[in-house]
Amino acid sequence: MASDVSCARPSFLVVVVNVSLFLHQT
Repeated sequence: MASDVSCARPSFLVVVVNVSLFLHQT
């Protein structure tokens, strides 16, 4: 469970960063 959470957190952050960059880019 801990491994999944640890892996999911960075993924979520990456998605948020990508979306933010995409919004700023347009």
